[in-house]
Amino acid sequence: MKPTKNRFFCVDCGRIKQLFDNQEKAIRFIEFNSENILEESGKAPVRCYFCSACGGWHVTSNPRQLNVKSKSEIAIERLREINANKRSYKDKIKEEKARIKCIVEELTEKYKQTEVAYLKSTNREERKVIIENFLNETREIRMTMALTKAQSKRIHILEKQVRSMRY
Repeated sequence: MKPTKNRFFCVDCGRIKQLFDNQEKAIRFIEFNSENILEESGKAPVRCYFCSACGGWHVTSNPRQLNVKSKSEIAIERLREINANKRSYKDKIKEEKARIKCIVEELTEKYKQTEVAYLKSTNREERKVIIENFLNETREIRMTMALTKAQSKRIHILEKQVRSMRY
């Protein structure tokens, strides 16, 4: 007759199994009960294995130890991957914010260069091109980047200053 003690529902295999505290107890169980179980059910436990879902040892009639990951191990790996991706996603956001900040700061420097080029230029068409190039660049930045309110305001002020130049 199959023993009924230490029977628990194992989440990994989805059925009730016997749970042993350590490997020695599971091996002793196999030694003393395998013949009776074989007579009763036609299958006898031949080896034991550690179940990470239950935190204990089970016995099995499968003679081969398969190197297949349990459902719990797969779930743990997926969680680790998700957490790693979250961290890398947060890092990417930080990097992007820093890049945008640098671009806005560089835009202030480009405004100064635009102003100098505008003052050096004597041709009206050339001045118009200088202003339009700067405005096109700011428009591109506003359309393609997630700017903070302060960054948007700074760009708007620079555009206003450039538009105030007369060609």
